[in-house]
Amino acid sequence: WHAMGARVTNYADPHTGPENPDYMRRVHGLVLYKANYDGIGNYILSCSDWNDFLGTEYNFRSFNMTYPTRDSLIDTLEWEGIREAVDDVRYATKLKTLALAAIATGKTESVYAGRKALQWLEMTDEKRADLNGMRMEMIQYILKLTEMQQGGER
Repeated sequence: WHAMGARVTNYADPHTGPENPDYMRRVHGLVLYKANYDGIGNYILSCSDWNDFLGTEYNFRSFNMTYPTRDSLIDTLEWEGIREAVDDVRYATKLKTLALAAIATGKTESVYAGRKALQWLEMTDEKRADLNGMRMEMIQYILKLTEMQQGGER
């Protein structure tokens, strides 16, 4: 698809899921990023009027990532996981951009630092890694590459 100029997005995998922020963060974030997806397309944010107190009446909770209120939304742990996933992708994108710029300088130290960062990103298993630890490592690489780009000044 990319070769033809199209974008690849993930739709409904899962539509909504368990209120497990780590799971939602993982499947909507770095797993898709490293598989070269361009985004997520889950349009279900708050589809049904879920109410814990309706009892046996129709109560289709599975299409809610948030809970509707009269004039706003209430977050869920699931939604917070997706928000963190987006942040993870932002950090990975920043890291990759800085690493490629470092390599493009042709300066030996920068080339090595850029390649080391890209190798670390590629070799880290996003399906099993501690995502908080992974983010901290991305931040360390970003800071180092930024410092190198600025000539060692902060």
